[in-house]
Amino acid sequence: MEHRNKPIGGLIRHPFDQYVSQYFFRWWRTRSEHYCDVIRVKENCPHFPNLSFGEFLRVYTNEFGRLFNPRLPKEDELGWYSRGIVKKFFRDPWHTFYEIDDEYIAGERWRGDMFGVHFLQTWNLNRELCDFLREVGYSTGELKFILDKGDKDTVRPSGQVKDRGGGGLTTFSRPERMCSSGTAIG
Repeated sequence: MEHRNKPIGGLIRHPFDQYVSQYFFRWWRTRSEHYCDVIRVKENCPHFPNLSFGEFLRVYTNEFGRLFNPRLPKEDELGWYSRGIVKKFFRDPWHTFYEIDDEYIAGERWRGDMFGVHFLQTWNLNRELCDFLREVGYSTGELKFILDKGDKDTVRPSGQVKDRGGGGLTTFSRPERMCSSGTAIG
């Protein structure tokens, strides 16, 4: 209960960079049965879980974490990124998933269902993190180590960043990196 009224910080990441990160983390190779119907995926992609980046995007978009919402046509279903926002930052996410439709969004009913979150952008994380921490009571001196890193050297948890072989957002958005063969790019 002591943490109930503390400020909440959340991250906004470029969605495509999120996909690149998920591709290299490779969680679907060991836990796919928790996120999809593996038999159905293998019908469309027989060499699953050995996926190229393009194949991963198709499987990720069409299969992982599908939620049925009778109020939304299939083409308007929430994507993985949007579902993550609802799961992390809404008071009653499972109820919210079934409430979302055009009227819910246009009427901004989501505002009352969402916790108050101060979103930080990963492409400007060090500066925004410092500003947020100052707002909640940290001194400039306590935050100096973050500011000393500069804009290009983002503060990250140790051991959490996977080697992408030099690939990032711009590398993987090129069509040749989204081949459809069974060979994973890496």
